[in-house]
Amino acid sequence: MPSASPTAPHLSGTWPAWLFCAGLTLLYLGERALAGHAQQVSDVGGLIMVVVGLLGALWRARQRPLFAPIAGHYMTVALGLLLYGCLRFGWLPPEDLFDPERARTVLRVSFVPIILWGLWPALLQERAAASMAGAALAESWRLRLAQRSARITLLGLLSFAGVNYAANVWDRKVDLSYFKTTVASESTRDILRNLSTEVQLTLFFPPSNEVLEQVQSYLSPLVPLSARLRLSVTDQALEPDLARRLRVRGNGYLAMEANGHSELLRLDPDLERARPTLRSLDKQV
Repeated sequence: MPSASPTAPHLSGTWPAWLFCAGLTLLYLGERALAGHAQQVSDVGGLIMVVVGLLGALWRARQRPLFAPIAGHYMTVALGLLLYGCLRFGWLPPEDLFDPERARTVLRVSFVPIILWGLWPALLQERAAASMAGAALAESWRLRLAQRSARITLLGLLSFAGVNYAANVWDRKVDLSYFKTTVASESTRDILRNLSTEVQLTLFFPPSNEVLEQVQSYLSPLVPLSARLRLSVTDQALEPDLARRLRVRGNGYLAMEANGHSELLRLDPDLERARPTLRSLDKQV
């Protein structure tokens, strides 16, 4: 059975929330939009408002226990602000205890989620409490429901942000299709490291072609292995003279030139038809 509190007629006084949020807004403006004296005034004013709002929330929770969870959320926000202050002013652990760059990374990726984890549930619970200001009984289940809704929303948002951050840090292409383009073997790499003559590789493909992307994923890592190896991409229609010299009749070819001789490897521009060749590309190049 949903629990209720007899303090509903006194569920007023949302001034700590307004003051706290106004302080956060001033801090944000001071850090992101202002400079010089205006930034200092905004930062100091915002910090004072946040502290007063937090103290007001703690006092309100002591007077009315129904507000205790909301005060806890404001404390979580304060923790996130403290972590940002450590990052902002360089308050890091000693180098012999913790790597400074790693500490900055931890602070950078943690302070925003911690602030959101406290602020969003607090705002939803403030709204739920305000809706019961004139009720005969305060239904605490509404506050729990508001907190649960906020947590679910934040978990989805933070999960998406975490995946996006990891994708930016771990910038690799993962092939999830049912085939995988071959990778260069160690013997191929050794041959390229010991090249004694200039080798020019030219890919004839139209722009934004899936087969071209697959072939480039194989060839591009090989180019840094030797200063004698060069790779270029062109469209056969845009380079008719080069195509004529290499006997290329259309797009979908890899031309290999060395010592005045050239060889062609047919790579169908259609991905489905090119799959067998892509699987054994290392053996054919």
